[in-house]
Amino acid sequence: MVEVRSSDNVLMVEVRVNPGSKKTKVQGAYGNRLKVQLTAPPEGGKANSQLLSCLADWLEIPTHLLSIKRGQTSRDKIVSFQGLSKSDLENRIQAHLDT
Repeated sequence: MVEVRSSDNVLMVEVRVNPGSKKTKVQGAYGNRLKVQLTAPPEGGKANSQLLSCLADWLEIPTHLLSIKRGQTSRDKIVSFQGLSKSDLENRIQAHLDT
């Protein structure tokens, strides 16, 4: 199960990215985090931007509610979410993982 942590009214999810893939998609759970394939290369913030867009589309929320809290230059990142309750985010993630 993907872990959603809360700190100072900000929700955080750990994400493992695989940039330079053939397809952009959320692969699923990777331990307690999400694993995401990205077509963008890991240079100039392209993969980070694509990650936020991919997650926003996947979870059906506006991109401006997401940001990368830690790991801008790493494959392991922490993405923060604002404007959602913890239970709402957990339910959205689980619903998409179950499909």
